Amino acid sequence: MRKFLKMPSPAMAVALIALFVGLSGSAAAVTVAYAMNSDKVDGKHAVGYGASLSARKGKLVATSSTNGRLPTNIVRNAGVDFKTIAVTNADVDPAVNVATVTIKAPSAGFVVLHFDGFGSPAASDRLTLAASNVSQDWTPNDGNVTLDVAGSFSHTRVYHVSAGSHTFYAVAHRFIGSGSGLASVYATFTAQFFAARL
Repeated sequence: MRKFLKMPSPAMAVALIALFVGLSGSAAAVTVAYAMNSDKVDGKHAVGYGASLSARKGKLVATSSTNGRLPTNIVRNAGVDFKTIAVTNADVDPAVNVATVTIKAPSAGFVVLHFDGFGSPAASDRLTLAASNVSQDWTPNDGNVTLDVAGSFSHTRVYHVSAGSHTFYAVAHRFIGSGSGLASVYATFTAQFFAARL
């Protein structure tokens, strides 16, 4: 005995049509919403590695496809300067600058100076090494490092600065002694700016 399916009632037909339209409509809405936000991460738009500065403002920036790094100009260099020093048998009496660095501070803040390396005074001389904000000079209040014989040294100094350009000096000086007044310095001199907290 064969049973035939009965035609659905008009109310059932309307309910089934509404069900299929409702299901396909929300799927379409999800697809549209996904496509509209495909260039966002956490609600932020993204731009490619080569985008201009103005196009990148307030957006996420993609890394390079070749090295995986951000563009080199993505972070403004607020102020770092670095010098390598290789001075042999220099006359350090009176005091001399063995290196000079300049920082362009975008706002008020601090500059941290690091003067590190190896120094060698002449026999019977005391060599003073200092990071300073005064050319060819240093003061005891700035702190310093003294060497009576060849050896390594490290001097760090912090200065408060206003916005603008500031120059700093790595100074070598025969402070006392009866030797030749010559010295050798092999070192690095680094200045780094840090903005003051508001």
